[in-house]
Amino acid sequence: MHLTRKTAFLNRFARDFQALSFYGAIGITGFGWALSRLLFFDCKNYAPLWFCAALFIYNLDRLKPDNADAINIPRRNRTSAALRKTELTITVAAAVTLVVLPLIRRDCLMLLLTLGGAAVCINYPLAPLGFRLKNIPLLKTFFAPTLVAAAFLVPPLLQQRLDFRTPYFFTATAWTWCVLFFNMMICDLRDISGDARSGVHSLPVLLGARRTMQALVTILVIITILSVATFLNSPSVCKPAWRLLSAAIPVFLAALLTALRRPQPESFYEWWVEGILLVPPVAVALLG
Repeated sequence: MHLTRKTAFLNRFARDFQALSFYGAIGITGFGWALSRLLFFDCKNYAPLWFCAALFIYNLDRLKPDNADAINIPRRNRTSAALRKTELTITVAAAVTLVVLPLIRRDCLMLLLTLGGAAVCINYPLAPLGFRLKNIPLLKTFFAPTLVAAAFLVPPLLQQRLDFRTPYFFTATAWTWCVLFFNMMICDLRDISGDARSGVHSLPVLLGARRTMQALVTILVIITILSVATFLNSPSVCKPAWRLLSAAIPVFLAALLTALRRPQPESFYEWWVEGILLVPPVAVALLG
């Protein structure tokens, strides 16, 4: 009986932890930290903002009921409905933190970047301007990877004067965006049914499931090429981490595509697909 209660508690904790987007926020923050180590910038002021921004946008997206979610992620949708007050609390707390931290540091540039990014993010799930960005054809698939990559790289480019003119920076940036895009494409592949019925024209909705899988294979090939190119261009201190990433990321992504040949439960996407974000920080922590 005790083991049954303990198992039930752990299952409930994992379900709520995922539904409240802590796992995704940790993955995004970890990915950004790995990039900071590989591209030689200091992320101590950015990491809390990455974490809070992820919690803010993910939970804000859940606060507004979306007909597509009932089809795409029914279990998580039910869990989110039961956690509505907690989601609201996390959204407000994250928003306040995003404003307060730059104010405390007297970092006007980060405050402006944060407010600008928040304004764009709010118009993604909601419609304060009269329309949702999510409803613009193709934008759903390209919005998240582009915004996250920009959040990682724009602040240090502006504040720490990273040298963006090197082949290493170019290939590392392209690799980052492609990995994030691959993650989003798989999620949108899962969401085809609900998105099509609710009028959200993501790239997988327009391509269809078969051609989306073909596109994912193509992206995997590009990521593999970029991994090797980045390893070859990387400084010697980064080569061990990039050598591991050059093997680990393609193998991990190929394993996901192999698994997708059969229908997968929500938990596969919640833990394994989102787990893509954790591969770079694990590799860097081991060999960076």
